[in-house]
Amino acid sequence: MAKTAPQKTARAPDPALGLRKNPSHNVLAHIEQAKQSLAELATLYLVAEAAGHSQATLDAKRRDLQRFLAFYQDLYHHDRPEEWFVAVTKAFLKALQREGLAQASLVRIYATVRHFARWLHRQFPGLFPLGCPTEGVKPPAEPTADWKGLTRLDEIRLTAAAQTLRARPGHGTNQ
Repeated sequence: MAKTAPQKTARAPDPALGLRKNPSHNVLAHIEQAKQSLAELATLYLVAEAAGHSQATLDAKRRDLQRFLAFYQDLYHHDRPEEWFVAVTKAFLKALQREGLAQASLVRIYATVRHFARWLHRQFPGLFPLGCPTEGVKPPAEPTADWKGLTRLDEIRLTAAAQTLRARPGHGTNQ
C-alpha cells in the first residue's frame, strides 16, 4: 500500500510578526508561500537571519518591520513584494521623519528595513524587478552626542592624579 503525501492547506498570514514554532524546521516548505507576502518574508527573515540576537534586538527588529509593513500595506492595500521600489523606501523615510521620531530611532528603523531588503534581494533573486529597493537611498544621518566636557571636580581629580604620579614615580608610571 502506497503512502500518500499529506495535503498542504493554505494558511492566512498572521497580522503581527512573530516567531512561529517550527518543530520540523522545514523552512523550504514555507518559502514558496512566503514569496507572496512581505509579512511572511519578514517572519522568515526574523527566524533565519535575526535568530541568535538578544530578545531586545529581536523585539526592536520586529517593531521596525511592523512599522514598515503597516506603511506598505496602507500604501498598496496588499503586501506583495514585487511593488517595493526605491521610491517606496524614500517615502517611508519621509513618513518617519514627519512622525518626529528621535534621530537614533530613524537610523535604527532604516537600518533594519535596509538589512531586510538586502537579505530578500540576496535570498530571492528576481523578487524585486528593479533591484534592491534600498539601493541608493541615503540613510538618515547618525546622531552626534554633545560633548559636555569635564566638570570642575573631574578636572581637579585628573590633575591631582597626574601630579601624584609625577611626584611618586614608580614602575609603569613614567608614561
